[in-house]
Amino acid sequence: VDLRVKMGAHYGRDFLNSSNTKMGSDIMVSELEKVLGDDICYTYKDGDRSINKTKRDSIDLSECVLPFVNLETKEFKEIQNYLASQVITETKGVFTDLPYSGFTDELLANAEVLPLENKKQLLSTLNTKYNGITYKFGVGGLHGSCHNKTYHTTDDYIICDVDVTSFYPSLAIEHRFFPEHLGVEYCDVYDDIKQRRVVYKREGSPFNLALKEALNATYGNSNNEFSPFYDPKYTMTTTLSGQLSLCMLVEMAHRHISDVQVIQANTDGVTFYIKRDEADKIDDVIKEWEEATSLDLEKVYYKSMFVRDVNNYLAVYDNGGVKNVGAYVHNLLNTGAERWEKDHSMLVVPKAVEAYLVHGKCYKEFLREHDDRFDFYLRTKVNKTDKLVGRDVDLEEIEQQRITRYYMSTDGIELLKIMKPLAKKTISKKLRGEWKKLGAEWTEKQEAKILELLKTGQPFSIAHAVYDRSDVTVAVSDACVQAVADMQPKPRYSAIQKHKLCTVANQAQELVNIDYKFYETQIEKLIEGVGITLDVNKKSL
Repeated sequence: VDLRVKMGAHYGRDFLNSSNTKMGSDIMVSELEKVLGDDICYTYKDGDRSINKTKRDSIDLSECVLPFVNLETKEFKEIQNYLASQVITETKGVFTDLPYSGFTDELLANAEVLPLENKKQLLSTLNTKYNGITYKFGVGGLHGSCHNKTYHTTDDYIICDVDVTSFYPSLAIEHRFFPEHLGVEYCDVYDDIKQRRVVYKREGSPFNLALKEALNATYGNSNNEFSPFYDPKYTMTTTLSGQLSLCMLVEMAHRHISDVQVIQANTDGVTFYIKRDEADKIDDVIKEWEEATSLDLEKVYYKSMFVRDVNNYLAVYDNGGVKNVGAYVHNLLNTGAERWEKDHSMLVVPKAVEAYLVHGKCYKEFLREHDDRFDFYLRTKVNKTDKLVGRDVDLEEIEQQRITRYYMSTDGIELLKIMKPLAKKTISKKLRGEWKKLGAEWTEKQEAKILELLKTGQPFSIAHAVYDRSDVTVAVSDACVQAVADMQPKPRYSAIQKHKLCTVANQAQELVNIDYKFYETQIEKLIEGVGITLDVNKKSL
């Protein structure tokens, strides 16, 4: 809130209710207008405002791969050749649900193909396997990772993480590409923001976070047709050149270092597991890559890395600091980058996991000694068209708030979401059969009437099966009555925590009768997710 107030005063805008991305986008617009004029992002005419943007009828992806990209291994070279051969009319579908017919035999041989994909002759995600890791390509960036593994720095191996400094902004700045309607001066404004952010970061200024959002928002919005940064060719140039350049980094590491594993590659960097006596060779890799791309790499070392997958892991820095990602995140506040919009449910779980994995504490003792009740709370939210109820031991249903806070307890209620009935599209065979037994004629008009009611989810009477009205008494069998009853639209129930009890805590009351077993189960899933087998007789690692 304080950051938004300060940035709002600085730019003369109201950021108080803006998301991080919206604030970053507005800051970038303000910076461009200040240098290039008020009409650079929007056109104003007769009191109306229209967005300036670049639309493309088609994009030749060979033009979106920057000249420095040079891949040598067959696995990555096949990916580059495939992408360069494509001409697209929209960015959606470039990397997903791809027909086999568009691939060479070599590319398919290197790809990870699931049985269902093979049956459909579609590759769900463009990917290739290289030295034991499957690398997946997408508009959001390159992703590849080991799964369910734990790594430690030892006398024989080190963990080295290499990230590109301000990757996507730097790519555009150094290689001078830009949304066409904004002109090449866009790169200069972009660079100025990047340089100021470096100063703010060094000074510990909160403006650092705001300018970080400004730098990052531009790429994301370049694929948003309602944004003044919209130019899908800029989007594709950024993501294709970025992903392929990281593939170059992986190739170089395997070429320079004889004993190296990739732990993961994730959007803007790669984490390596390197034989200690070859550790200095990573510097040769970094130098070669920086010279080829004109970008900068930052290097850090980890003591340990606990990996479930590319988006969920926990890493311990050499200095003892901890990096929490995905399911292992708990430090959402008091970090300088508060994430109030994130779900803060059950933070005691990742905290206990970190205590166990990093600090060697017993997670069961941690749970019982933890005294912040807010870390035990969960939150659920249902749509406006749905209803949240609590079902007690007598099966009575008590309606709850649409957004409800609760914690898991050994007594209390079961929370259930009640959704509107699904519209039925056909008349049941049972109803048809029972009506036929009555010798009644089934006309197209009668069937159409029932179907109309079924599709709208409305209840209907037996008379609707004969007449276009509901106020007529029809003598029918009990079986026919039951067949109609069975077809009535029924609300759908979905348990928030299946077969588990909880206590609603919208007033943030103290915890009573906590179901510790529930929380322990969630903790154990995260610990076992990184490849560690729990010993029930062992309190800690």
